[in-house]
Amino acid sequence: MYFELIKDLAGCEYYGDIPEVDADDPTKAETYVFGWEDMLLIVDDFSGPINALCGTLFDLGDVDWFDAEKCVTLRGWLRGRLGGDLAPRARELYTVLLDYANRAIDLGTGVVVDL
Repeated sequence: MYFELIKDLAGCEYYGDIPEVDADDPTKAETYVFGWEDMLLIVDDFSGPINALCGTLFDLGDVDWFDAEKCVTLRGWLRGRLGGDLAPRARELYTVLLDYANRAIDLGTGVVVDL
């Protein structure tokens, strides 16, 4: 399970619409890996609202791509969610994802989310 900020789309391969970059190349991507317990903490809170807002199909074990346009929608949801009551670890995960979404918007790229 991870969040991956794609920093540069130039020359990347695609699996469907999901860009695949060399995650070990810091000029191409930045990845935040988290564990099973973390995923269980956020999957129900995250997947339903995000599926409705962004047209994704998240559930346990899914991966999806948020291009810069979807990151704008994701950012709005994350800002609202971070303003509410959250477990500390969920807050940490959403803060990282918000940072990635903001940076993807600035770069004109996107974020891969693997639950």
